[in-house]
Amino acid sequence: MLQEFKILSAEIRGYFGLDDKRKAVLRIWLSCAWNYLFAVIKFATGFITWNGYFCINGLYTWLFGFAKRQFIAKEREKIVDEGLLLKKFRMMGVCVGLAGCSYIVYIGLFYLQENKRVYSMEEGICIALFSFIDIGMAFYNLLGKKRESKNDLLLFGKKLISIAAALPAMVMTETSLNSFASNQPTSFYDGMFGIGVGLVIIVIGIGMAVYSKKVKT
Repeated sequence: MLQEFKILSAEIRGYFGLDDKRKAVLRIWLSCAWNYLFAVIKFATGFITWNGYFCINGLYTWLFGFAKRQFIAKEREKIVDEGLLLKKFRMMGVCVGLAGCSYIVYIGLFYLQENKRVYSMEEGICIALFSFIDIGMAFYNLLGKKRESKNDLLLFGKKLISIAAALPAMVMTETSLNSFASNQPTSFYDGMFGIGVGLVIIVIGIGMAVYSKKVKT
């Protein structure tokens, strides 16, 4: 573990001298570490405050981090066995599906709260802008570089993970815009939209798992 951190530290310092593939792996590793760090913080906050809301949110974050870890493991361990690659791709799908389930629970708990934050128009527009950029980049990485990921199943899986992880930004955008644009309570509609997004994430995860089985057979 210590040796791996030394290697990563050297790669970070010499980032601009790395080839494109090593840069991509390093970025994914940092993203994965970010997920794990925030998951630990959320779990700790949930236990300290005895609030299941934070724990569910932490589980959601950890699952996406663990899904990304499958791609990193493949690169670090130089895995080429097709059966093992399919298992890791399937694990990615399982993690995404479970993340979708935890997100639905998270949304249910959030919208049961009576006091939710009201966003200003400026905040709502900024949230919408960054959300569209986040989602747009995820779809660009999936559709704009087909040649790069044509024969790399786990890289394709990582791109699907990025899309699934970006989708909740749509819920935050819809909620923030409704908070100042509508004079009527919109919690029910915001919650239903969030549940719909959670179901889409689950479908992505199931699709990945089913695809791995189909390719194997």
